[in-house]
Amino acid sequence: MDKHGDKPKKSVGIKMLGAVCSLALIISIGFIVIAGFNTVAALVLMTAVGGLAGPGVVAGEGIVECLSGILDMFIEGVTSIVTMIVDAISSIFG
Repeated sequence: MDKHGDKPKKSVGIKMLGAVCSLALIISIGFIVIAGFNTVAALVLMTAVGGLAGPGVVAGEGIVECLSGILDMFIEGVTSIVTMIVDAISSIFG
């Protein structure tokens, strides 16, 4: 942390982990809603939640910081996925 109290920048690996786990979480929840609950979907769901929770729990000092860290990683992952999709579409059209 710097003297202004800002959060430290996350590494590229942590950002990629958040993006992949957020995508896996969204896909597995969608699969469960459409096709029903099965072992593979539960395994992907647990792995995605674990991947999101790991860095949030390590960085947090209390339960509220842990939960906000998990939510922060999920939102950053979703925004990075949307950014990649928009960049891909914009590169197609020029």
